[in-house]
Amino acid sequence: MCCGARRAFRIHINDVNNKPTMIIERGVRCVDNWLLCIPNCCFQQDLAVMDGSENVIGRVKQVWNCCRSTFALLDSSDNTVLEVSGPACNFQCCCADVHYKLERDGERVGEISKNFSGILKEAFTDADNFTLQFEDVDMKPDHKALALAAVFLIDFMFLNPVHDVYQFDYLVKNSKILHVKLKKRKS
Repeated sequence: MCCGARRAFRIHINDVNNKPTMIIERGVRCVDNWLLCIPNCCFQQDLAVMDGSENVIGRVKQVWNCCRSTFALLDSSDNTVLEVSGPACNFQCCCADVHYKLERDGERVGEISKNFSGILKEAFTDADNFTLQFEDVDMKPDHKALALAAVFLIDFMFLNPVHDVYQFDYLVKNSKILHVKLKKRKS
């Protein structure tokens, strides 16, 4: 694939019975280019999130912030339902996990983490592990879908994959998804 993090993509997510449950879509997007002195405030990223029948659930939109990565998770009426805020450094500094807070009205409701996988795996493979945790177990399924879509946008923006295959592991309790682990493998 060409264009790296700028490329368009459409991701289909199916349930265990191979029934479509979610679609994440982004058109071709410009990214910041410090060589040309064009800051990323001019090239905000976003993507659309749909259910399996292609009805719009909402979208994930990058919000300009000079110090850290920030995203608004919007419902189908463009109301902000969740915010994601990351660190000033989106890369794994000092061999540690990178954490993004998931908040609603300033209250923490979960977290997205890019998990450090060890020096050799990080240096010599394209595989990445993410964890998406929900502290609010009663969060609406559409809001959880938007949070999952935010994981993909963070990955595409900051880790520049070329072509990846994703595997999900879920922690389910009382029929509610509490924890999602995302593993990325080079195809």
